[in-house]
Amino acid sequence: MLEAPLFLLTGTVLCVLIFAIKYRGGFNLKAFIYMTFCIYLLTLIICLTFPLPVQKLIAFLPSYKPVFVPFTDLRNWLADLSFVTAISMVTKRVLLLFPMGFFLPLLMPRAKSFRSSLQFGIMIALVPELLKYLIGLILGTFYKSVSIDYVILYFVGYLFGSLVFFVLRPWLNKSIRLSDYSFTIRGN
Repeated sequence: MLEAPLFLLTGTVLCVLIFAIKYRGGFNLKAFIYMTFCIYLLTLIICLTFPLPVQKLIAFLPSYKPVFVPFTDLRNWLADLSFVTAISMVTKRVLLLFPMGFFLPLLMPRAKSFRSSLQFGIMIALVPELLKYLIGLILGTFYKSVSIDYVILYFVGYLFGSLVFFVLRPWLNKSIRLSDYSFTIRGN
């Protein structure tokens, strides 16, 4: 199996080196925010996809069936697991995209309004499950569970992160100029 720690360590070191080279004038809040976001994205990818099975080991992995009916997994968790375990499973999935809800409006000019941020949030909440579904189709087995409930929980986490950003936005705008932190791709 391809394990995550080496991937995370290599990616983190590369992120730090790239930003250290690009912003070598000492501590820079903008560089720190971008570096934190890159490491968060790397960690998010690892949490959602790793460990990637090697072809020989696929036969020994559990196989899950994708769940496309909303709230099926949530009902099963509440019925089959202890209340604390079920709440912790929900909390983990909500917290997974919470930082994305904060970072995206901060870094992307197109997500500056709450409405456009929520539109991005719906798309971003779909991506992890679509990625796991596509990997499962390619491998011929769903080695990680794919569920519409995860999409709902990811979106709730993104929504909470966006709410925190938009509540703190006036204070952030006074302390730091938010427009300085927007990621824009400039043409030639």
